[in-house]
Amino acid sequence: MVRTSGYGQTGPYKSRAGFGSVGEAMGGLRFVNGFPDRPPARSGVSIGDTLAALFATIGCLTALHERERSGKGQVVDTAIYESVCSVMESIIPDYVL
Repeated sequence: MVRTSGYGQTGPYKSRAGFGSVGEAMGGLRFVNGFPDRPPARSGVSIGDTLAALFATIGCLTALHERERSGKGQVVDTAIYESVCSVMESIIPDYVL
């Protein structure tokens, strides 16, 4: 089974609707785009949904490979904001410092 949501299956936002643009903002991507004297900007493309789908696809293919090997099914769970956050790499810790 593959699940993709805005904020994952647990936590305070689990029941909220998720959108790529909001996931980009919560994941920090919109903060690092644009100019310092202006509000955060889009990255030019809606990448939040695409990243979540990409990670879901990778997880699904890995789960299918494991099923062929062991015969066991898997649950793949991705969230939009977590996918965006994962591609931010060192930008988030650099900001905190």
